[in-house]
Amino acid sequence: MKLQDCEKLARKFLNIFGLWDWEFLFDRAKVRLGACHFQKQHISLSREFVRLNGEKICRDLILHEIAHALCGPKVGHGQAFKRKLAEIGGEKFSKKDVQLPLRKFTATCETCGQTFQAQRRRNVACLKCCRKFASGKFSQRFAFKFVKNAQEVSS
Repeated sequence: MKLQDCEKLARKFLNIFGLWDWEFLFDRAKVRLGACHFQKQHISLSREFVRLNGEKICRDLILHEIAHALCGPKVGHGQAFKRKLAEIGGEKFSKKDVQLPLRKFTATCETCGQTFQAQRRRNVACLKCCRKFASGKFSQRFAFKFVKNAQEVSS
């Protein structure tokens, strides 16, 4: 979705739900998709996430953050939040339903080939291989190898 279209949609929803004092911003997040900042009174979405996904997913994420704003701090994702999200027309989605921004590193287990994306290097081992070959104990032999991903230059 285009950033300017997403921003228009977010401002429209903020007004519809009476959040006139609230701002909408884009951020550079790679791990989380959006955030609701109560004290600063703004919601933000990941710039890269918006660019990678369509209008329906972005709409649902905007409504997700607005539901947080309407519920107040410390409510989390419990039943009150779920009721509010449904009440304002938002639909729950899973991270597997969306395109996620590329993180800084790809980690690979050189024994079994398992991979995952990470934002920073860590000293972690492949649980599957440790269970199979090291009696379930951490073994440096099965530590994931981290390789930096090529980053796209975005305007």
